[in-house]
Amino acid sequence: MKVVCAWCRGEGLPGVLGDRPPLDDPVETHGICRRHIDRVLEQLPAHSFPEVRMLIVVSALETKLLSYLEQSFAKLPDVRVIVERRQADRRTTPADAPVDRRRAERRQRSGQTSPLGYQVVRFGKPTPRPLSPPL
Repeated sequence: MKVVCAWCRGEGLPGVLGDRPPLDDPVETHGICRRHIDRVLEQLPAHSFPEVRMLIVVSALETKLLSYLEQSFAKLPDVRVIVERRQADRRTTPADAPVDRRRAERRQRSGQTSPLGYQVVRFGKPTPRPLSPPL
């Protein structure tokens, strides 16, 4: 089967994502490409930062950049600047060891990398909570 991104097809693009078994079947099936997944995820609110529309992630080594960005965005209530806490290769395992799921990429959203070295992750508007009636 040939897998195509239906959203790309709707935009007039080929949108071919690849093949999947059964390989001898000429029928097309649908999937979604990374570009469209990112577009959908950008529209969803963040669970960890429900009030944030833009998250700026700065390397822990870039202390001056972090300070500058924190000062620059301090008055914007829906922008948060945080330090990248993840470290590369925290756990070392032998090459023949089973794959540790903690080593896999768990981030749902891949931000845009700035030429200055920080990541920008965008979120959609949080859904407004209904007001509770007065008591």
